Amino acid sequence: MKLQVTFRNFDHTEALDGIIRKKSAKLKKFASPNAHLTWNCFVDSADQVCEVSLSGFHGPDISAKAKSESLYKTVDMVIDKLEAQLKKRHRMMNAKVHDKRNRNFDQVEAS
Repeated sequence: MKLQVTFRNFDHTEALDGIIRKKSAKLKKFASPNAHLTWNCFVDSADQVCEVSLSGFHGPDISAKAKSESLYKTVDMVIDKLEAQLKKRHRMMNAKVHDKRNRNFDQVEAS
């Protein structure tokens, strides 16, 4: 998975970069190896904001945005949102596959 991190209106630190890379690794189990994860982190008045978009796989792009007073807390919030969206998408895709199998099985039995 390719990762791009952009910081605006504050200094980039290695600790922040490490946290973002570590948290992003949790998403590897849901995304394909050629997926592209883009982080935009910035300050909006007194809040720290993170916008994340995941693209490069079948289906629409997935994005999430969170804001709080701490950037570390914001990173956790946005990762939780992305993970929930990816789990939902994964369940929906599995349901489609299993529904097709059941439907075909019923048609064979009726014949």
